[in-house]
Amino acid sequence: MLFFIDFEYLGIMTKSCQLIARKNNMKIQDILFIVFFIVLLGLRKKRLFILSGLLLLFLSAPLYSKWIFFTAERFILYGYYCLITGVVLILFAEVKSIRK
Repeated sequence: MLFFIDFEYLGIMTKSCQLIARKNNMKIQDILFIVFFIVLLGLRKKRLFILSGLLLLFLSAPLYSKWIFFTAERFILYGYYCLITGVVLILFAEVKSIRK
């Protein structure tokens, strides 16, 4: 028997999932971030992920004050993705060092 869970009804679908689910909402800044993210993944530098995440969060504040909400919201999401990826890489490195 298959169970169907309506994640949107349960409130689990986050704003980033909703952005991905919409059609025709990919902008040039999204493409540039994906390229930037892939380059950072290739380098595997944990500090660069954390620093870029903090920088993106820092850069979003002036955009909010100038009422440029779309780009500021995206910068918040990009910063979140970079910070989470950096933390995950750090945790994997710690687990790897503990197992040795």
